[in-house]
Amino acid sequence: MPAGYVVETAPLAGAAAGAAPGAGAGAQLPQGADNLVIQAAETAWRAMGLPPSGWRVRVRAEIPLGSGLGSSATAIVGGVVAANALAGGRLSREEMLDIAVRLEGHPDNVTPALLGGFTVAVMDGPPGGPDPAARGGPAREPSVVWQRFEVRHVDVVVAVPDQPLATGRSRRALPETVPYADAVFNVGRASLLTAAMAAGDAAAMAVALEDRLHQPYRAPLVPGFYDVVRAARREGAIGAALSGAGPSVVAFVPAGARAEPIGIAMVAAFREAGIGAHWLALRPDAEGAVIEGEATR
Repeated sequence: MPAGYVVETAPLAGAAAGAAPGAGAGAQLPQGADNLVIQAAETAWRAMGLPPSGWRVRVRAEIPLGSGLGSSATAIVGGVVAANALAGGRLSREEMLDIAVRLEGHPDNVTPALLGGFTVAVMDGPPGGPDPAARGGPAREPSVVWQRFEVRHVDVVVAVPDQPLATGRSRRALPETVPYADAVFNVGRASLLTAAMAAGDAAAMAVALEDRLHQPYRAPLVPGFYDVVRAARREGAIGAALSGAGPSVVAFVPAGARAEPIGIAMVAAFREAGIGAHWLALRPDAEGAVIEGEATR
């Protein structure tokens, strides 16, 4: 769902890699080696056996930082894709995905950022290994296994609180173990959500958005969360859920439906809880990362 994340590059002969002041949320990003776009690009160049130097990036980002909307994944994918384009496209899509996953630590967000569409991605191979009853053969190196399809029947409204929530804090709110019944509940809902998205079944999607594994534990960190969800549904949303680690709340609406009443109601519910917020109207993106203009190194 494109909220806009653009990595612009410019050559700097003989200079070290660096970042120019960005725009939007990109203005909050570091301008040195701590910039995640630069780190990702340099990792990709090392994978290609190239020296990571002689370029500058400027990031124009409309994805709020620390809001559960995948800003780190888009930065990583932007850096890897830009580096690959500047190197003449030496890396395959699978190789770029592998680099991005290693940097992010999991495939959940970088996979849709790179490929677009509705994606399901898991890590195969160690650590832990698969169920020994499922497959035989030698141990495998970790790799990403994914599937994707395009979604055309829903649009998205996101309510973004003004105060970010650190991902680490949100993760610490989760328990180390969960009841078996809750795990079964969520496996069923996750499977149903994928099928409902593919089939365009709004009624099934509303059921599939129910959760017992993370929202009950993270909701106390997001004042007004359940009121925001109820407000979205009252105004016609199919359903709503915490976006990633939070604090943003994402509502799914029928394609072409008016987003404004839903967004206004969600923001009002946040404000009733003492939290300032704004809302975004988005459409699912089928392209993923794209290269525009001439890319030369």
